[in-house]
Amino acid sequence: MSDPYGYSETQDGPQRDHLVAIISAFTAFLGIVATLVIWLLNKDDSEFIDECGKESLNFQISILIYETVLAISMLLVITIPFAVIGLVIAWLVAIILPIMAGLKASDGK
Repeated sequence: MSDPYGYSETQDGPQRDHLVAIISAFTAFLGIVATLVIWLLNKDDSEFIDECGKESLNFQISILIYETVLAISMLLVITIPFAVIGLVIAWLVAIILPIMAGLKASDGK
């Protein structure tokens, strides 16, 4: 199977980038650090791995920002119900989307 990015079926860097992102659903900074390390170690292997790593890292930083804003908004009594709902949604997104991205990366997409 020929891939324009030079992706080989033996390379699992993209899957690791996306699936390790699930860690940050439970530990905010550990997931970002793990994703960053995996991306830095594998980004020169192929353009595909580089792109997947950038996307995964961007996603992790975005989720961290959303969760931080929602956690701060919980300090206001009026916004507590909205912040709790928002945090639950952000947590679910932080689990589901990396799984979907890892599955697509394993298919070379």
